[in-house]
Amino acid sequence: MRISSVIPAIGLGVLAFAGVLAITSGAGPGLDPDSMSYLHAAGTLVHGRGLRDIDRDWRSADSTMPLAHWPPGYPVAIAGAERAGLGAVQGARLIGALAELVTIATIVWLVAGVVGIGAGVIAGLLVMVTPSVVQVQESVLSEPLFIALLVLTLAAMVRAMDRPIVSGALAGVASVVRYAGISLVGGVVLWQLARAGTIRQRITRAVEAALPAIVLQGVWVLRTVHSAGRSSIREVSIYGQLSYTLHEGWQTTSAWLVPGMGELWGVFVGVGVAALLAIAIRESRPLRARLSAPVAAALL
Repeated sequence: MRISSVIPAIGLGVLAFAGVLAITSGAGPGLDPDSMSYLHAAGTLVHGRGLRDIDRDWRSADSTMPLAHWPPGYPVAIAGAERAGLGAVQGARLIGALAELVTIATIVWLVAGVVGIGAGVIAGLLVMVTPSVVQVQESVLSEPLFIALLVLTLAAMVRAMDRPIVSGALAGVASVVRYAGISLVGGVVLWQLARAGTIRQRITRAVEAALPAIVLQGVWVLRTVHSAGRSSIREVSIYGQLSYTLHEGWQTTSAWLVPGMGELWGVFVGVGVAALLAIAIRESRPLRARLSAPVAAALL
């Protein structure tokens, strides 16, 4: 780990940390129905009643029910901050700021290790001003913590290839912060299967990477099946409307690339960036070698 890339990475991460605290100062972070569940579950956990959600059914004799629709990771993190004396809302605000510090610093460090510190800083700045990233920091939401775990998982896949338990543990924690984190578990397992080695070595690495998630999700599923009653964990299924989903994804990507300019400009910018990257890779053999592992890990 080079000091020349670590210092700018931490510096930009601290700037992102300060920015999150700034945009959530005054009235504090915003609250929505998801936030209500997170904060309530954190509060019931701190007071010894376990993870409980607000029951929105008017026919219910109780105003609460066991938390199940949302995973436990984010409420547990808020509960830790609340137990430390910060309060639930201010604790969530600090968690979001720390998550942004980790996200930006790790992105700068990863990119700098491949194409240089200048590109790393640019990548970090681009993520910092991405509208969707800023927007999820304005409310008490689990996305910032999940994104930080996602980036750390990618870093562990690239920089700790021979220790699958590290990337597996990070992916496992991400899966109990947001259920979408199951895809990260699949990614680290595929990464270990795809890496060089005998069949036995690959399977052993894959099992080691999957083990943390199996334990964490197993405990959560057993607890929820035993105590959740009418509530249940979300089902994993194919919901259809694939073409609509892909189009909506492209609209989102276009809005990230060129906010407010529409999808056509997003196409131009995306093609231009891809062309420049392709030329740079083609003309530089060392760059191809450095990019191989990070790109493969990110694609998985």
